[in-house]
Amino acid sequence: MILAMQKEVENLTAATATLMEEKGNRQEHMDALLEQIELLKTVKADREDLEDALANKADTCAVNRKVSHDQFDAAYDDLSRNIEEALNKLLEQETLWQQALRDIQNEMEHKLDKDELGPLKDFIQNKIKMLQDRLKALAGLRKDTEAAGAKSKYLRDVNCISCDKDVVMRKEMDPSLMTPAPGLPPTKSMGPYLAYELDQLRKEQKGKEQKSAAYGRNMNHFENALSSAKLDR
Repeated sequence: MILAMQKEVENLTAATATLMEEKGNRQEHMDALLEQIELLKTVKADREDLEDALANKADTCAVNRKVSHDQFDAAYDDLSRNIEEALNKLLEQETLWQQALRDIQNEMEHKLDKDELGPLKDFIQNKIKMLQDRLKALAGLRKDTEAAGAKSKYLRDVNCISCDKDVVMRKEMDPSLMTPAPGLPPTKSMGPYLAYELDQLRKEQKGKEQKSAAYGRNMNHFENALSSAKLDR
Protein backbone atom coordinates (compact mmCIF):
# COMPACT_ATOMS: atom_id res chain seq x y z
CA MET A 1 0.00 0.00 0.00
CA ILE A 2 2.85 2.39 0.86
CA LEU A 3 4.52 1.68 -2.48
CA ALA A 4 1.26 2.38 -4.29
CA MET A 5 0.86 5.67 -2.43
CA GLN A 6 4.45 6.64 -3.19
CA LYS A 7 3.87 5.80 -6.85
CA GLU A 8 0.73 7.92 -6.89
CA VAL A 9 2.52 10.84 -5.23
CA GLU A 10 5.30 10.59 -7.84
CA ASN A 11 2.72 10.62 -10.63
CA LEU A 12 1.02 13.66 -9.12
CA THR A 13 4.36 15.44 -8.78
CA ALA A 14 5.20 14.70 -12.42
CA ALA A 15 1.78 15.98 -13.51
CA THR A 16 2.28 19.17 -11.48
CA ALA A 17 5.68 19.76 -13.08
CA THR A 18 4.16 19.25 -16.52
CA LEU A 19 1.41 21.77 -15.78
CA MET A 20 3.91 24.34 -14.55
CA GLU A 21 6.03 23.86 -17.68
CA GLU A 22 3.00 24.24 -19.93
CA LYS A 23 1.98 27.36 -18.02
CA GLY A 24 5.43 28.89 -18.65
CA ASN A 25 5.17 28.09 -22.36
CA ARG A 26 1.72 29.65 -22.50
CA GLN A 27 3.02 32.81 -20.83
CA GLU A 28 5.78 33.05 -23.44
CA HIS A 29 3.20 32.75 -26.22
CA MET A 30 1.07 35.46 -24.64
CA ASP A 31 4.07 37.78 -24.36
CA ALA A 32 4.89 37.19 -28.03
CA LEU A 33 1.30 38.00 -29.04
CA LEU A 34 1.34 41.20 -27.00
CA GLU A 35 4.58 42.24 -28.68
CA GLN A 36 2.97 41.71 -32.07
CA ILE A 37 0.00 43.85 -31.05
CA GLU A 38 2.26 46.66 -29.90
CA LEU A 39 4.19 46.39 -33.17
CA LEU A 40 0.97 46.70 -35.17
CA LYS A 41 -0.06 49.72 -33.14
CA THR A 42 3.31 51.32 -33.82
CA VAL A 43 3.22 50.55 -37.54
CA LYS A 44 -0.28 51.91 -38.03
CA ALA A 45 0.07 55.54 -39.02
CA ASP A 46 -2.28 58.29 -38.08
CA ARG A 47 -4.59 59.07 -40.99
CA GLU A 48 -4.45 62.81 -40.57
CA ASP A 49 -0.66 62.87 -40.36
CA LEU A 50 -0.49 60.65 -43.42
CA GLU A 51 -2.86 62.88 -45.41
CA ASP A 52 -0.85 65.99 -44.47
CA ALA A 53 2.37 64.27 -45.46
CA LEU A 54 0.86 63.13 -48.75
CA ALA A 55 -0.43 66.60 -49.51
CA ASN A 56 2.97 68.13 -48.99
CA LYS A 57 5.29 65.40 -50.22
CA ALA A 58 3.92 62.30 -51.89
CA ASP A 59 1.40 61.40 -54.52
CA THR A 60 -1.77 59.86 -53.06
CA CYS A 61 -2.22 57.51 -56.00
CA ALA A 62 1.33 56.23 -55.62
CA VAL A 63 0.74 55.55 -51.95
CA ASN A 64 -2.60 53.84 -52.65
CA ARG A 65 -0.82 51.56 -55.11
CA LYS A 66 1.44 50.50 -52.26
CA VAL A 67 -1.31 49.78 -49.75
CA SER A 68 -4.68 51.37 -49.00
CA HIS A 69 -5.99 52.37 -45.59
CA ASP A 70 -9.00 50.11 -46.03
CA GLN A 71 -6.82 47.08 -46.76
CA PHE A 72 -4.56 47.88 -43.85
CA ASP A 73 -7.49 48.40 -41.48
CA ALA A 74 -9.14 45.17 -42.65
CA ALA A 75 -5.94 43.19 -42.17
CA TYR A 76 -5.33 44.83 -38.80
CA ASP A 77 -8.88 44.12 -37.61
CA ASP A 78 -8.67 40.52 -38.79
CA LEU A 79 -5.34 39.99 -37.04
CA SER A 80 -6.58 41.69 -33.87
CA ARG A 81 -9.68 39.49 -33.84
CA ASN A 82 -7.61 36.32 -34.24
CA ILE A 83 -5.24 37.40 -31.50
CA GLU A 84 -8.17 38.17 -29.19
CA GLU A 85 -9.67 34.73 -29.82
CA ALA A 86 -6.33 33.10 -29.13
CA LEU A 87 -5.97 35.03 -25.87
CA ASN A 88 -9.46 34.00 -24.76
CA LYS A 89 -8.69 30.34 -25.47
CA LEU A 90 -5.44 30.59 -23.56
CA LEU A 91 -7.20 32.18 -20.59
CA GLU A 92 -9.81 29.41 -20.59
CA GLN A 93 -7.09 26.79 -20.74
CA GLU A 94 -5.23 28.50 -17.90
CA THR A 95 -8.38 28.39 -15.76
CA LEU A 96 -8.78 24.68 -16.43
CA TRP A 97 -5.12 24.00 -15.58
CA GLN A 98 -5.36 25.98 -12.35
CA GLN A 99 -8.46 24.03 -11.34
CA ALA A 100 -6.71 20.74 -12.15
CA LEU A 101 -3.70 21.82 -10.09
CA ARG A 102 -5.92 22.69 -7.12
CA ASP A 103 -7.64 19.30 -7.39
CA ILE A 104 -4.27 17.53 -7.42
CA GLN A 105 -3.05 19.47 -4.39
CA ASN A 106 -6.26 18.74 -2.47
CA GLU A 107 -6.01 15.06 -3.32
CA MET A 108 -2.40 14.94 -2.13
CA GLU A 109 -3.34 16.64 1.15
CA HIS A 110 -6.16 14.18 1.81
CA LYS A 111 -4.12 11.08 0.96
CA LEU A 112 -1.72 11.31 3.89
CA ASP A 113 -0.83 14.03 6.36
CA LYS A 114 2.80 15.19 6.32
CA ASP A 115 3.00 14.72 10.10
CA GLU A 116 2.04 11.07 9.65
CA LEU A 117 4.29 10.46 6.68
CA GLY A 118 7.53 11.16 8.59
CA PRO A 119 7.05 8.59 11.41
CA LEU A 120 5.77 6.03 8.93
CA LYS A 121 8.85 6.51 6.76
CA ASP A 122 11.15 6.13 9.78
CA PHE A 123 9.31 2.99 10.88
CA ILE A 124 9.69 1.39 7.44
CA GLN A 125 13.37 2.31 7.23
CA ASN A 126 14.02 0.80 10.67
CA LYS A 127 12.29 -2.42 9.67
CA ILE A 128 14.32 -2.61 6.46
CA LYS A 129 17.54 -2.03 8.40
CA MET A 130 16.64 -4.77 10.89
CA LEU A 131 16.00 -7.20 8.03
CA GLN A 132 19.29 -6.29 6.37
CA ASP A 133 21.17 -6.84 9.66
CA ARG A 134 19.54 -10.24 10.09
CA LEU A 135 20.40 -11.24 6.54
CA LYS A 136 24.02 -10.23 7.08
CA ALA A 137 24.18 -12.21 10.33
CA LEU A 138 22.68 -15.29 8.69
CA ALA A 139 25.06 -14.99 5.74
CA GLY A 140 28.05 -14.78 8.11
CA LEU A 141 26.83 -17.75 10.13
CA ARG A 142 26.33 -19.79 6.99
CA LYS A 143 29.79 -18.91 5.74
CA ASP A 144 31.36 -20.08 9.02
CA THR A 145 29.53 -23.42 9.26
CA GLU A 146 29.03 -24.39 5.61
CA ALA A 147 31.15 -27.31 4.35
CA ALA A 148 32.45 -27.81 0.84
CA GLY A 149 30.79 -31.24 0.57
CA ALA A 150 30.17 -34.60 2.23
CA LYS A 151 30.40 -38.26 1.24
CA SER A 152 27.53 -39.48 3.40
CA LYS A 153 24.00 -39.55 2.01
CA TYR A 154 22.62 -38.50 5.41
CA LEU A 155 23.13 -35.45 7.58
CA ARG A 156 23.60 -36.26 11.26
CA ASP A 157 23.32 -34.14 14.40
CA VAL A 158 20.57 -32.09 12.79
CA ASN A 159 17.74 -30.52 14.77
CA CYS A 160 14.23 -30.79 13.42
CA ILE A 161 12.66 -27.38 12.78
CA SER A 162 9.31 -28.70 14.02
CA CYS A 163 10.13 -30.62 17.26
CA ASP A 164 13.79 -29.54 17.79
CA LYS A 165 14.90 -33.17 18.21
CA ASP A 166 18.16 -34.67 16.99
CA VAL A 167 17.36 -36.35 13.69
CA VAL A 168 19.08 -37.79 10.63
CA MET A 169 18.14 -36.14 7.34
CA ARG A 170 18.47 -37.62 3.87
CA LYS A 171 20.45 -35.44 1.46
CA GLU A 172 18.84 -36.80 -1.67
CA MET A 173 15.18 -37.62 -1.99
CA ASP A 174 14.28 -41.19 -2.92
CA PRO A 175 12.53 -41.04 -6.31
CA SER A 176 9.96 -43.57 -5.10
CA LEU A 177 8.94 -41.17 -2.32
CA MET A 178 8.38 -38.25 -4.64
CA THR A 179 4.84 -37.20 -5.35
CA PRO A 180 3.96 -38.06 -8.94
CA ALA A 181 3.43 -35.13 -11.24
CA PRO A 182 -0.21 -34.23 -11.80
CA GLY A 183 -1.77 -35.31 -15.04
CA LEU A 184 -2.57 -32.98 -17.85
CA PRO A 185 -5.71 -30.95 -17.31
CA PRO A 186 -8.80 -32.10 -19.21
CA THR A 187 -9.56 -30.34 -22.42
CA LYS A 188 -12.81 -29.65 -24.19
CA SER A 189 -11.16 -29.50 -27.60
CA MET A 190 -12.13 -32.13 -30.19
CA GLY A 191 -8.66 -32.01 -31.76
CA PRO A 192 -7.16 -35.05 -29.94
CA TYR A 193 -10.29 -37.15 -30.46
CA LEU A 194 -10.44 -36.35 -34.17
CA ALA A 195 -6.73 -37.11 -34.57
CA TYR A 196 -7.24 -40.51 -32.90
CA GLU A 197 -10.25 -41.34 -35.05
CA LEU A 198 -8.38 -40.32 -38.20
CA ASP A 199 -5.47 -42.55 -37.25
CA GLN A 200 -7.84 -45.49 -36.66
CA LEU A 201 -9.47 -44.96 -40.06
CA ARG A 202 -6.07 -44.91 -41.74
CA LYS A 203 -5.08 -48.15 -40.05
CA GLU A 204 -8.39 -49.76 -40.99
CA GLN A 205 -8.06 -48.65 -44.61
CA LYS A 206 -4.49 -49.92 -44.73
CA GLY A 207 -5.63 -53.30 -43.34
CA LYS A 208 -8.35 -53.56 -45.99
CA GLU A 209 -5.84 -52.79 -48.74
CA GLN A 210 -3.48 -55.44 -47.41
CA LYS A 211 -6.30 -58.02 -47.27
CA SER A 212 -7.38 -57.12 -50.81
CA ALA A 213 -3.83 -57.50 -52.07
CA ALA A 214 -3.48 -60.87 -50.31
CA TYR A 215 -6.82 -62.03 -51.74
CA GLY A 216 -5.67 -61.05 -55.24
CA ARG A 217 -2.41 -62.96 -54.83
CA ASN A 218 -4.31 -66.03 -53.57
CA MET A 219 -6.67 -65.93 -56.57
CA ASN A 220 -3.70 -65.72 -58.93
CA HIS A 221 -2.13 -68.76 -57.27
CA PHE A 222 -5.43 -70.65 -57.49
CA GLU A 223 -5.86 -69.87 -61.18
CA ASN A 224 -2.26 -70.86 -61.91
CA ALA A 225 -2.79 -74.15 -60.06
CA LEU A 226 -5.93 -74.91 -62.09
CA SER A 227 -4.10 -74.14 -65.32
CA SER A 228 -1.23 -76.44 -64.36
CA ALA A 229 -3.66 -79.26 -63.48
CA LYS A 230 -5.39 -78.97 -66.85
CA LEU A 231 -2.07 -79.11 -68.68
CA ASP A 232 -1.03 -82.22 -66.76
CA ARG A 233 -4.18 -84.01 -67.86
